[in-house]
Amino acid sequence: MAFSGDTSVERDLLEDRATEAGLHVATSLSRLTSLLVTNDPDSGTSKTVKARQYGTPVVDEAAFGQLLGDVEPADRTDG
Repeated sequence: MAFSGDTSVERDLLEDRATEAGLHVATSLSRLTSLLVTNDPDSGTSKTVKARQYGTPVVDEAAFGQLLGDVEPADRTDG
């Protein structure tokens, strides 16, 4: 997952919450990116445009907060 643009909550805090939920936070967007979080899902930023081209879901911070509330990290085992 990745973030784009300014956030109302401190970006580091959002990234920490995502990591604690077991998500990998990237600084750039690729075809493998599962989610883009932005304050303006309709913006024309390069990340938002790429996300739409790749079919990556784009959500706002509020929706991301709700999603985090529904996510439980996977059990990690050393194989």
